[in-house]
This record gives sequence, structure tokens and C-alpha cells, in this order.
Amino acid sequence: MTACGGTETEAPTPESGVSSTAAVEAEPSPSEEPATEPAPEPSPTPPAAFAVLATAGTSTLDGAPGAAGAELMAGSVVEVTAGPVALQYPDGSVVRLDAGSTFTLGEGETRGTLSEGLSWVRVAPQSAGQFALSVGSAVVTAQGTAFAAGCSGGGCHLAVLEGAVDVDGATVAAGQALALTAGGQPTPAGYDTTFAHEFLKAAADADATEIEGAPDALTLAENLGPKFASWVGTMSGTRTVTACTGTDCGSFPVGDVADRTYTFGVDCTTGFPCVGVGTTTYGMGTETLTAELPMSYDGQQVSYSYQSTYPPCSDDTGQYDTTITWTWTADEAAVVDDAYVVTKATGEAKSINASSDPGSCGATGGTNDGALEVARD
Repeated sequence: MTACGGTETEAPTPESGVSSTAAVEAEPSPSEEPATEPAPEPSPTPPAAFAVLATAGTSTLDGAPGAAGAELMAGSVVEVTAGPVALQYPDGSVVRLDAGSTFTLGEGETRGTLSEGLSWVRVAPQSAGQFALSVGSAVVTAQGTAFAAGCSGGGCHLAVLEGAVDVDGATVAAGQALALTAGGQPTPAGYDTTFAHEFLKAAADADATEIEGAPDALTLAENLGPKFASWVGTMSGTRTVTACTGTDCGSFPVGDVADRTYTFGVDCTTGFPCVGVGTTTYGMGTETLTAELPMSYDGQQVSYSYQSTYPPCSDDTGQYDTTITWTWTADEAAVVDDAYVVTKATGEAKSINASSDPGSCGATGGTNDGALEVARD
């Protein structure tokens, strides 16, 4: 097109396919990281078994029938109907339970509580000072130990056969027993008060079979020596009067020798520990008297005392009130018929004759001292 008085000008023509506006290249947008799924929570680790029911006997575990190999956790309750039952701890320590026992698993250094029944415990040497049991209300800490513990009728006792235990600050050594009562003091243990319980003897023998280096019951007894040995059985011996004080020595002058026969036994019906009993037959004047005498088995001595009343005069007048006290200490022992028994013992006898009626002979009383010797038949 021509403008008046001017020149013709052409408008630029866009190139084919190109916008008349300059193309602007977009800036790249920042890259976005792909979303990640949260890591799954780890599965909770099941609590480690505190012990394993190695031998189940007839028992219940938390009210269900117990089975060998069952894992026991802290708080598990084992009740034994027919034993034995054995609990194996990871450190190699073993607790064996007799029929009628109730045991609750603990945690930490307190491995459990015996509330009823009878147990045998062997603690692994590496756990000395780190293995404790509650026996009744007492805490028993083992020092590389084999010991028996029992609770019945509300009372609890223990006897240490190897090593030592600490009980509420007091130490109980091998060959000692302790009634777990307030103020209780250690006393010597005896074969008859412990291994007369067949369960305890069998438990110690099981240790020897299952645990390398563990001694059996007889070896434990021999290691403790004659003073620990059994008195059960029949023994014969003599009583010799060695001294007399007072104005009247009654029927037993100095030098008098009398033969005696003794039968010693043990009663376990009252639970642990067993109680020793004995009988002796002896002559007094024209009478032969048989008396059943309660024996005191303290692991160091066997003793008894007996009181009687008899007429001191030949015409049977007057009255002597006599107290006889005899004590024996074992000197020799040996294994006989699968038991560690006393074979020889010596001791002292004392007879105190107090005259409550002098009678026709004017008896005033006196004291006899004597020497005792006994040997197993």
C-alpha cells in the first residue's frame, strides 16, 4: 500500500512455523526426591529364658503341666507333685526340687524363692557371690556352693555341704546348718540330718553324673570327716567310772565298768532336717531298764540326758534323783553299705545323784564321771 507523498513499506512477515514473539525457554524446576517408606519397627525380642526345666518329674508350670525343656521366665511358678524336678540356669547352676515343693523364678542375682518343700542347690563356681535364693524370708547368697534348703510348717532350714553361703550377713560354712529364724546361729550339720532324706542324697549323686567335677553324696560326706558321719545302726561299748565326788557315789564306784549296747536311728517325718533318736539297754540294781533317748545330732557330738529316780539303800528306802548325761564324738568313720558311718567314738559320762530322801543308809548323793568308748558292731 502507498501512502500519499511517501514510499511503500512492507511489514515483516513471520517465518513459517515461528511465533512472532520470541520463544522463552523455561528454567528447569528443582528435582523432587521420591518419597521413602518409613522403616518397619523391629520385632520385639522375646525375653530370654531365666532357666530351663531340665527334668520335669510330675509338676506344673504356672498352672499348666510341666514338660522337660520348658523355658522359665522371671515370675514363673513351679509346683512339684512327684519329683525330682531340676531347673538348669544359663551359668550351669542347678536347683533340684523334691515332691511337695513350690519354687518361684526370680530375676537378677536373686534366682528364685523356695516357699515350701525341699531343694538341693549346686551353684556354678563362676557365679560365686552372684547367685542368691530366697528361702522363706531369708536371702541365701552362694559362694561356690552345694547346699540343701527346706521349708515346712512355716519354718525353713539349710545345710551347707560344700563351699559357703552368706545369710543376711552371716556366713555358714561347709558342714554347718542354720535354722532361718531371726537371730539363728550356725550349728554343725550331720549326715543323718541331711542325707537321711533320700532325695538329697540322690540329688547330690545326680550332680556327680551330670556336672563335670561335682562330687557325689558319699564324697561330700567323706570330705567333711568323721564328725559328719552317720550314727544310724547298732554300736557296742563300755562306760568306765573314772572319778567320784561327794560322800556317796551311789551304785557306780571308781573303776566300775559296764557294757552298753546302743541303737541309733533317725526320724524324718518332721521334715528337714531329720531328728536323731536312740535306744540303750542298761542294768540298774536288779532291774533292766530300756529307755528311748532323744539324740542330739549336731555333726560334732551325739549326746543324750536321762533322768531317773530310784532307792539308794539295800532295803529299798530313800530316794536318789539321778541325772545322767553322756556325749560322744566320732573318731573314725568309713563307707559301709553305701553310707558314711561312724565306726568308733569316744566320750564322757556324768551321773549326778541328788538325795531327796537319805533313807536307812543315809544316802547324801554324789557325782560320777566316766569315760565312754563305742564301736560299730
